[in-house]
Amino acid sequence: MNFTRDQLDAIDIGKRNLDTCVVAGPGSGKTTVLVEYFRRLVEAGVDPLRILAITFTEKAAGNMRKKLAVEFRDAWVSTVHGFCARLLRENAVFAGVDPEFRIVEGNEAWRMQQESIAAAIDALFQEHAGLLRALIRGLASFEFEEAVLSAYDAMRGAGVRVEDLAGYPVPQGVSTGEIAAMTNALRDEPAANWNEAQGRYKESILEDAARIVTAPGPLDILRAIEGFSVDLRKCKRGTAAYDLVVELRDRIEELKHSLITEFYAPQRELLIDILRRFDRQYRERKRQAGALDFADLEEFAVRLLVAHADTRARLQGQFDHILMDEFQDTNGQQAHLLELVRPPDRFYAVGDIN
Repeated sequence: MNFTRDQLDAIDIGKRNLDTCVVAGPGSGKTTVLVEYFRRLVEAGVDPLRILAITFTEKAAGNMRKKLAVEFRDAWVSTVHGFCARLLRENAVFAGVDPEFRIVEGNEAWRMQQESIAAAIDALFQEHAGLLRALIRGLASFEFEEAVLSAYDAMRGAGVRVEDLAGYPVPQGVSTGEIAAMTNALRDEPAANWNEAQGRYKESILEDAARIVTAPGPLDILRAIEGFSVDLRKCKRGTAAYDLVVELRDRIEELKHSLITEFYAPQRELLIDILRRFDRQYRERKRQAGALDFADLEEFAVRLLVAHADTRARLQGQFDHILMDEFQDTNGQQAHLLELVRPPDRFYAVGDIN
């Protein structure tokens, strides 16, 4: 095919000793560029078995194998999960998995998750019915179980273990003491050049801020914040008092997030407990079935390479080049895996602007 000037630049194997990320829009031929780069590496003498090409779907992997033609049929072209599965089977003892494991997906994985979340929530409801009802109200979700499962999937995709969650610090925020100090600073700041109407508006801002500061608890403060608003058009621009009003408004908005975190602290702990119970139930069901899901493949592959430096070094020495399609779709766990697999300055990825 006739390549454009940018595509020719992207497939220039003279730059193969540099990590490269090719960025282009959807439908612009990124995968074609990746395949051509593979082909040119082989034409330059690189053994195709020393090139690892990773895609995101079996269909894409099949298409890439087809485009690479029959002479490359034994090349390492697979999905992330296909690569992880092969790595785990070849190192099953070190990885701590059954070498005959099967991959659970689709309806079977969904059924296992539904059974596990139901068991976890039923057990928790027997112990802490009131707290669980408060959590469900706080999430304001008609699909409570799906919300929890979505959080679990996001957590695993980020490479975070359930046992790590409790150790995550609560985000630092603004305190009511800081708001009180800013309110006093605004009260003491002369409203120079403010007319009478602007002065009265400043006093109303101070009254509303005082209600926030003197409210007795997080929920009362949140309600007071709902009644706080600032119309900067009613303030005198270019004055120190105006700048204080702007800062007070912004900090009160930050205080809202701090209060929500404080108010829902018990629900946060309960949610972590639900995730912990679900994870235990779900892993046990998979163990009994001799199965791993896609997140397990990534997790155990990363764990293997982190824990066994010899295995990691051998794998890095096995490939001269790592090629990856649709790089923008990688999650945190997959990105960590790639860092462990790829040798320095041998990574070539294509992806869209995301």
